[in-house]
Amino acid sequence: MSETPTRHGALDGLPALQHPGVTVAPVLPGGVLNLRGRIGEAGFRDGVAEALGAAPPAAPNTVARGRGVTLLWLGPDEWLAVADPELTPSVEELMARLQGMHAAVTDLGDGQTWIELAGHQARDLLARGCPLDLHPQSFPAGRCAQTRLAQASVLLYALDSGRLWLQVRRSMARYLWSWLAASLDRLEVVEADAEPAAALQARSAP
Repeated sequence: MSETPTRHGALDGLPALQHPGVTVAPVLPGGVLNLRGRIGEAGFRDGVAEALGAAPPAAPNTVARGRGVTLLWLGPDEWLAVADPELTPSVEELMARLQGMHAAVTDLGDGQTWIELAGHQARDLLARGCPLDLHPQSFPAGRCAQTRLAQASVLLYALDSGRLWLQVRRSMARYLWSWLAASLDRLEVVEADAEPAAALQARSAP
């Protein structure tokens, strides 16, 4: 792990969107790598664990926390390695650990945009344009999922019940930011101790 080079996000300079129940803000993690390999190959799991401090999670839509990096499950043979700010996973170190194996590591650079939603109505805001069941019992902390939000393909990652990150392609970032801003203006304020709308919708679903 090393210091990350200067990165520039698609939403740089934009102020956070404020609402009594949720704040929406651009976030700029450290380096982000796409990792491909065979989870059933012990050498692959061990090599990733040695380089990053955690083996890739095998269970669908789960995450694993390593040394300054989070591994998010994308598929049976694919993960994202998202580093903490100011850090970047080393492609060279990973490939050295995985030499001779059926594996690939790609630095995604600035091609993806990350947005944080924080507050007790964060899931309510997402529920306005996302088909995923966002009730905390169905999508708890430590889970991730690829889905759609306002017709944009996104990756959601639940850090806890009231804090989520979403990833979207850089080319769609401004569109999605505009949609979030417009939806936030229409989001009814709910007191923090009331049951969120996302929970009510999930409970009443057939």
